[in-house]
Amino acid sequence: MRYKAIFKDESKYSLFDDAYFTDKRVFWVSHQANLIGFSVAVCRKGRPVQVLDTTNQKEIIFEDAAAFDDWYLKNQSRDLDFGFSHLTKEAEIVTEAKRRINQLLDFLQTELATLQKQPFNSWRIDGGYKALEKGLKLANCSMEMIASKNTQLEDSLVFQKLKRIFNSPLAIKVEGCDIISFSKLPADKLDPSKLMDFCKVNIKQIIELNK
Repeated sequence: MRYKAIFKDESKYSLFDDAYFTDKRVFWVSHQANLIGFSVAVCRKGRPVQVLDTTNQKEIIFEDAAAFDDWYLKNQSRDLDFGFSHLTKEAEIVTEAKRRINQLLDFLQTELATLQKQPFNSWRIDGGYKALEKGLKLANCSMEMIASKNTQLEDSLVFQKLKRIFNSPLAIKVEGCDIISFSKLPADKLDPSKLMDFCKVNIKQIIELNK
């Protein structure tokens, strides 16, 4: 790995460079999985304060969040999403959480329609479900971090309902798997009918909780 992102607490997170992740699909998948973990780390700790380029032995110091974001967009991903743990006002938190819940529902409903109407393509699953995994992990991490900084929100029924919604896709199991862990099974074990079942039960649960 070429880069080491360094956070304010001096912890580090390694990142690939484009010579690695633009080469083969398996490398690209590894890169995307690594970025999910990195995004969650940023959600918890804030933007890195510097990045060490181990190839050129160069330290890149960021004066502010915008400077890091610019580097990230150029060197890692066009998907600049590190959650919403920075929000403090309940109204803003609820608005953002509901926006993400709508995105979650849209993904599941679109995925169900695709599975019902199109020939099953196991290669399509990994990319789309990586986005689902990232969205769920960032939402759950954001809610956890917000609650740790504002304990009075634990008494908010709306806040607790939102937490249950984001957790539900990971709590719902079919044969011991949730929708994310099932999507990571080998291609020959990806049963489209079970994926449809996952989508249906998750859509139903989210709509019920969101009333």
